[in-house]
Amino acid sequence: MDFNNSKTETPIVTNITAIPEAKALNGMTTIKESPDLVLITDSSLGATLRVKIKSGEYSKAIEHVFFTNGTVSLSLAINGIRTYDGTLSFTNPAQQVYGRIPTNSTGGATAEPEIIARPLLAEQAWDDFAMEWEGSSWLASHPNAVTDVTLSGSTAEPAMEQPTLLIFGRNSHVVCGAGGNFSSGG
Repeated sequence: MDFNNSKTETPIVTNITAIPEAKALNGMTTIKESPDLVLITDSSLGATLRVKIKSGEYSKAIEHVFFTNGTVSLSLAINGIRTYDGTLSFTNPAQQVYGRIPTNSTGGATAEPEIIARPLLAEQAWDDFAMEWEGSSWLASHPNAVTDVTLSGSTAEPAMEQPTLLIFGRNSHVVCGAGGNFSSGG
């Protein structure tokens, strides 16, 4: 969407590409080093896709067992993603994982992923997240919390009903969107 027209005009919506084999496109992030690329998660396929914005070309960027739903057949897998400093951070509610994987300038993996943390409670599923550049992240944690995770593991969990998305707003405030009904897996 292009919001550059003015605040009084309707944004211009442009279809970049169709991805017929996609089943559940979910998270999306940019790559600072490649402004023409975005990475998108497919929570059913358990992969990230790279899409060239100008041409519409797309391909699989990363497939890994940490991106799949593992043994939870009805659950969505890789969900929220963010890139920073050559690393793709991700959540996978089906496997209860918050991790990161080193990447190149086109979003491909350059090493194996590492698990940063897992939820403290078995019934929690991490959805989307907002990342602070110092290494800390705030994760939407179903069914009722927002979890502050540092690179060394989980910390505070303020209560929040059905959090689904997070982003840093003005003045370093974390803005959280809450969903309605939720069944496990994000």
